[in-house]
Amino acid sequence: KKGIIIPFENAEEAAMVEGINIYAVKTLNEAIAALKGEGEPFVLSIDIRVSEESSENVWDFLDVKGQEFAKRAVIIAAAGGHNMLMVGPPGSGKSMIAKRIPGVLPNMSESESIEVTKVHSISGHLRGKSGMMRNRPFRAPHHTISNVGLIGGGSNPKPGEVSLAHNGVLFLDELPEFNRKVLEVLRQPLEDNKVNIVRASGSMTFPSQLMLIAAMNPCPCGYL
Repeated sequence: KKGIIIPFENAEEAAMVEGINIYAVKTLNEAIAALKGEGEPFVLSIDIRVSEESSENVWDFLDVKGQEFAKRAVIIAAAGGHNMLMVGPPGSGKSMIAKRIPGVLPNMSESESIEVTKVHSISGHLRGKSGMMRNRPFRAPHHTISNVGLIGGGSNPKPGEVSLAHNGVLFLDELPEFNRKVLEVLRQPLEDNKVNIVRASGSMTFPSQLMLIAAMNPCPCGYL
């Protein structure tokens, strides 16, 4: 049986892969001992069906009273994987409805869960959690976000919000408040379902297949 030596903090993520032993080490000495075959390296074995999340963490449309027209529009958009823009005055329920969209999307397949978990893992968002992500992600960045924060990149390229929302929902509230250049860089990820980041040291590709949900007021005052 094949084995892999990894940091102890990543043990439960690696255990999602069947057919290998996980040697989770906390120190360099433990890693050296494992390579030499000395002692008994720590082997983690968990059920790959165990999730770090539960359905209780998903917002439910049962909490939304009324708004039947908006809820029907969301269901149609979710069924076809379409993007959607909601326009209405403050307090009409746009954000409340958007947060519940992942709850009407189908459950992720095993491969989708692995993809989402990998993206969040390399971003450092799984620290302190265990197992695979089973609920579809919902990301709602603030309108002051930068290009790099939304698309990804940096000196040590990491996924941005569009990739963290992969297989889930990216919600842009107060859409007109976002910088125009930030919105323009969304075009390629939405068309290609992936983000290509090129640096002198090499290029990276992050997934970005998502539902884009945006909301805005009808005018600057919000009550036109």
